[in-house]
Amino acid sequence: MARYSTSWTSLTMTATGDTTTFANSVFCAIGSSNASSMIKVSEVYIGGEAASASTPATIVVARDSTNGATPSATGVRTALTDALGSAPANLPTGFTQATTNPQRSASAHLLHLSFNAYGGIVRWVASPDQSLTMATATAPNSEISISAITAATAPVTSGHFLYEVV
Repeated sequence: MARYSTSWTSLTMTATGDTTTFANSVFCAIGSSNASSMIKVSEVYIGGEAASASTPATIVVARDSTNGATPSATGVRTALTDALGSAPANLPTGFTQATTNPQRSASAHLLHLSFNAYGGIVRWVASPDQSLTMATATAPNSEISISAITAATAPVTSGHFLYEVV
């Protein structure tokens, strides 16, 4: 089993409505392009980078009803966390841009992670049997994204997903 971290830095999460195509660099998504593997997300962490004032952030982790097409890893780093692990043939994809960006599902919100982006953090860790999972190569079960759903000010964030491919 290969374990990974996909992280992003200084991402301005502009609020985007459900079933609306994301703009580039306002979300971070991870997905499976392989129907024979499963991704199990065990942790989501977000740190706020607002420069000078209280910045409430309403963040949602959700399945995407439309997957991103031809994703680009611009601004995202994916790394194998187990130094002795071996990567599977089809690696998970972490991205903030695509030729066609994804759309967040209106009915498959998995986590709501509100926090103050002026130095605040939020961390979700799965209990042993409650990982968020992705499988197949088709929406909505193959990709999840993290993005702002409502906000007075678009929060600047950094963070990561920790997950394994089984």
